[in-house]
Amino acid sequence: MRSNDEQTQKILDQRSSEKPVAFRLRLEIWELDTKQFALQLDDVKPGSNFNAWRDASLASDAAALLNTPAVRVETGTKSTVESILEHIYPTEYEPPVGDKNESSPAADTLPMPQWAAVPTAFETRNTGTTLEAVVRSVSGETKTWDIWLSLESVKLEGDSEYGFPLMGIKMPDFSSYRAGGILRLQEGAWQLLSAQSAPPNVDGSPTGKTRVSIVRLDRVR
Repeated sequence: MRSNDEQTQKILDQRSSEKPVAFRLRLEIWELDTKQFALQLDDVKPGSNFNAWRDASLASDAAALLNTPAVRVETGTKSTVESILEHIYPTEYEPPVGDKNESSPAADTLPMPQWAAVPTAFETRNTGTTLEAVVRSVSGETKTWDIWLSLESVKLEGDSEYGFPLMGIKMPDFSSYRAGGILRLQEGAWQLLSAQSAPPNVDGSPTGKTRVSIVRLDRVR
């Protein structure tokens, strides 16, 4: 019985002898009214692609195209594309401390001073979009590929203020959108990756919108 190392080396040797196939992977994120998308989805027959849905969305003002990242990827390798802004923000503060006027008999009754607190600890979070993808061949099928992909989009929506306004204690409000998994794609056809509610508003209320992710794979070599 062969050892795991021998089996692994055999697989690597086989892959090294195969000519890699290159693709252009495109992903689009759309946003539209939730009820409207539910009605549109009823018109997409099971097993059909999303080419017609995309054409209709491009021609309509009812759907907004939020993002359209693309990346070149070869079989058996991992490709990554990202557009990132690093956001550093305080997470802990020292409260403001004021000196009491010892000569004043009313010093103990003075109100808490209202000026900026001092940040003492910070965290970092990336905002922007990151797309990762791996494409692998499907045995016995032509122009059909298995793709693993991961999409993450993070946006700074604003800040929430705490305490007295003059203390300057604020915390950022981020929204995030993630989609991914393993799916089987045919070359040249748009397919649905995911559809889910858009991130809620800063106050927690729903937006009434749905974000739709579609993906397409085209061979370039």
